[in-house]
Amino acid sequence: MHELLTRAQMADADRLSGIPPERLMTAAGEAVAAEIMRRHAPCPAVVLCGPGNNGGDGFVVASVLTAAGWPVRVGVLGEIGRGSAEAALYGQAWRGRAEPVAPGLVAGAGL
Repeated sequence: MHELLTRAQMADADRLSGIPPERLMTAAGEAVAAEIMRRHAPCPAVVLCGPGNNGGDGFVVASVLTAAGWPVRVGVLGEIGRGSAEAALYGQAWRGRAEPVAPGLVAGAGL
């Protein structure tokens, strides 16, 4: 059986872990990137990042894949730095190009 947590419950779980939010975000993004690289050969990838913490995770994913030699495009919903503090931190650290989310963004992407 799987259980889904509400946003408030997940925030409580994160806080109660005692792990700084930046470390949680880094670990989540690195785990997703590792799983992508385990399951797929390098190919053009698009990472969509919103203003919340999952968007911050996305910037970590994009950074890890880029460092591994993957061609990555990042699509941003909203403005970098306008969401959660942690997401803003990783969004501002992203050294690649960030484009507005639009249907054409995924054209030619393999992932």
